[in-house]
Amino acid sequence: MQKDTSPFTPGSPVGIDLFEGRTQQIEEVERYVRQAGNGRQENVFLTGERGIGKSSFATVVRGPLSERYDMQGVHVHLGGATTIEETTRRILEGLFNAGQSRPWFDQIAEGVRAHVKQVGLFGVTVSFHPPSDDLTRLADRFPDVLGEVLARISEDLRSS
Repeated sequence: MQKDTSPFTPGSPVGIDLFEGRTQQIEEVERYVRQAGNGRQENVFLTGERGIGKSSFATVVRGPLSERYDMQGVHVHLGGATTIEETTRRILEGLFNAGQSRPWFDQIAEGVRAHVKQVGLFGVTVSFHPPSDDLTRLADRFPDVLGEVLARISEDLRSS
């Protein structure tokens, strides 16, 4: 799609009606979600030029797939992140924000509570800023950290 005729505006996701004909891409993301549901960790990154519909696409597929497969979809803006540590911080912060209303939120926030602050004007937003050394350790162990978060979530879901 030509950028000058694009219906997508950064920061303003559009509805599903503008994704007609994107069945193949939606099915590909759904395949990743199914694999994750079968115990194979999958991370999906959408990349591309500003204003081509990445946020809208993420919004369109995240909601229904999260509900259908009882998973948490996290949409994280990584623009401007230039280090693996900043990328890790933003992903974990996105997970904390997405999970606030979920029963497992206290389980995942427990281990990092000292670095989680709840702020925001319109509702509660989590801000996650651990010390640099801690963030480096989290980035170095990122797959393991996500596995530990999943284990805590699973324990909480089994006990509820």
